[in-house]
Amino acid sequence: MKVKFSLRFAMLLGLASIILLTAAVPFPGRGVSFATTEPVDLVRLTVENRTTGYMYMWLKGPQSYYFVIKPESTSHFTIEPGSYRQQVRVCGDTASKSVVIKTHTRMIMPMCGTNAKNATSGGGAVYDLSNLIKIVRITVDNESDTNLFTILTGPATYVFTVNEDDENVYTIAKGKYQVRYWACGESATKTWKAYADAKLKLDCPK
Repeated sequence: MKVKFSLRFAMLLGLASIILLTAAVPFPGRGVSFATTEPVDLVRLTVENRTTGYMYMWLKGPQSYYFVIKPESTSHFTIEPGSYRQQVRVCGDTASKSVVIKTHTRMIMPMCGTNAKNATSGGGAVYDLSNLIKIVRITVDNESDTNLFTILTGPATYVFTVNEDDENVYTIAKGKYQVRYWACGESATKTWKAYADAKLKLDCPK
């Protein structure tokens, strides 16, 4: 009897050990967490693209975000609050700056070459992105007697064709440019600065 009792006791003890060990092993696909983190309250970011082209935005900070905003549309996002390095590409220009987003925020990109006048906050922070994307209206005046082809290289790169004895109005990024142009069967280069209502006059190269 003692032998049978001891054998039965040993079997029960072994079975109990197996059950306890099995209970300590997580099932496949189930993770084990030993610490918890406080949930982060997100903030709403509204971006208005009033231009006729696509707008691209990158934010790098507590998290990294990439947004594409369609022409003449408004998009809503939720992001983690904090300090970000913001990069924006629109109107043929790309620019970046540091921005702090701690509350519900509205960013407005007006028509290229204009600004967001009389923009109301609606209870949050408002940013006029024309202060970042500095676009100006300029005129390219072809004073030659042939069609003119020109490439402007500077804050951004632009390629224009202007008909003989004509002038065209464009919106480009403000700043200093290297201008290379072809007319009258010749080419030439010059340095030129783009600012609001500036005129670039080009004639047959000499």
